[in-house]
Amino acid sequence: MEKVRAFIAIELDGAMRTGLDALQRRLKESVAFPVGWVRPEGIHLTLKFLGDVSDGDLDKIREALTRASTGSQPLHISLGELGGFPTLGRPRVLWVGLSGDVAALVELQRRVEAEVISVGLPAEERGFQPHLTLGRVRQQGSTKAVLDPDRLGTPPDVAELGQTVERVSLMRSDLRPAGAVYTRLAEFVLGRAASG
Repeated sequence: MEKVRAFIAIELDGAMRTGLDALQRRLKESVAFPVGWVRPEGIHLTLKFLGDVSDGDLDKIREALTRASTGSQPLHISLGELGGFPTLGRPRVLWVGLSGDVAALVELQRRVEAEVISVGLPAEERGFQPHLTLGRVRQQGSTKAVLDPDRLGTPPDVAELGQTVERVSLMRSDLRPAGAVYTRLAEFVLGRAASG
């Protein structure tokens, strides 16, 4: 039985992607260590990573997402502050946080998680921290990337960018040498039944 590497996400609109591209370009000028930057068209807000799932699991996930989305309403998100995992001062991952209807976003993710668990998929071990990954630090070992967080900060014109979230997408991820390629398998309109 063929398996599909899948995840559940909120896709970003064109204006958000353009703003993230501008933010990445500014960061490239400030960061003095190698970073593998995520292509702007590949940036999305992951609600749940599913891993390798079968066709039968995909059908159950679609049903779960229909229930989760019909119980949720559209919300608005905007770009927030820059951050890093584990910290912005010594990052392995550079990201930008979100502001706006964050409580509603967290509730949407909670609904998605609960419904996916109800159809037999495992629970997420880490807590949900809404963010958009901008890049991953390439340095490994004893030489660690160090940033001065005071020199960074989300530029005002980027921080004003936002979008209304009206859909949740079930996505397929195909790993390629040039990076992952994402394909939408189905989308689920918040407050309504599924399409796709």
